[in-house]
Amino acid sequence: MKTLRKFLMILAVPAAVLYGLKEIGGTPLYKGDDVGLAWKAQANTGKLILTNDMGDITCLLRLRMAGNADYRAELANGTVLKTSKSPDQGDEGWIEVSAVSPNPQEKFKWPSGSGVFILPAAKQTAAMHLADWEIFLTDKHPDSLQRATWRDRGFKFSLAFFVLALIGGALEANERLKEKPLEPAQRPFTAQTLVEAMIQNVVDHESPADKAAARTQWMRAVLTKVVLENISPLDAMAENQMPENQTPDINHKILYLSAMAKLKRQSENFQQELSRLSDRLKQPFFNAKPFPITGPSEPTRKRPEE
Repeated sequence: MKTLRKFLMILAVPAAVLYGLKEIGGTPLYKGDDVGLAWKAQANTGKLILTNDMGDITCLLRLRMAGNADYRAELANGTVLKTSKSPDQGDEGWIEVSAVSPNPQEKFKWPSGSGVFILPAAKQTAAMHLADWEIFLTDKHPDSLQRATWRDRGFKFSLAFFVLALIGGALEANERLKEKPLEPAQRPFTAQTLVEAMIQNVVDHESPADKAAARTQWMRAVLTKVVLENISPLDAMAENQMPENQTPDINHKILYLSAMAKLKRQSENFQQELSRLSDRLKQPFFNAKPFPITGPSEPTRKRPEE
């Protein structure tokens, strides 16, 4: 699974290459300039309309039409264009669209927002279809249907690789979150947190081993109700299930008094330690005597011998 996640994330590299780069080491990934040539056939008018996304261009068009009929061409503004059989492609449906000029293969000006109309020289009932095309520009690289198809496939592959890389990154992030859980938020240190800590430090050592754990939990629950929620001891004992599922009796009252005594001893010890610490903090900076802090959770620290 880890290898799969890494492989998916690595796919971000070819995604970036296919989408963002035009060449590697001087070798173009996508040959030709993207003219954005598109076409549609109008059955009611019997003509083929060509458009481009590049704007004003000067070009020569080569088109392969379905069938060997004769065609004529013109711009949307009425400018007549020259059509002829393409000398470089044979007679297999290829025609060449150029400017009306004595010079062969003279490029024509294709204005921005204007279409090129291809019309049959004779009336025909079948819809016209463009099977292939090539366009040669004056100041740019030529473009063709094959190159446009390759660019479209490259974009789709880059998009697919990018999505797979995102999936791999999400899986890796999820796995790392599982391995390293979030640390709990730090609670502010207050008197209540100190009392809660002392209550959790109350343990029943007098009862038998098989009952000590249950009695300890009961003692802590009752102390929480009495000390922190200001509930009377009898009500607190009534609200909490008694050890061994018994009703409150003299033994449970004794157990409560034992728990309260343990809590009081802890409180008195803390007060003594805090009083010593307060006196220590009042001493001058120089000639101050060391103050060892002792307690159940903090061992005495000794100064290293000089």
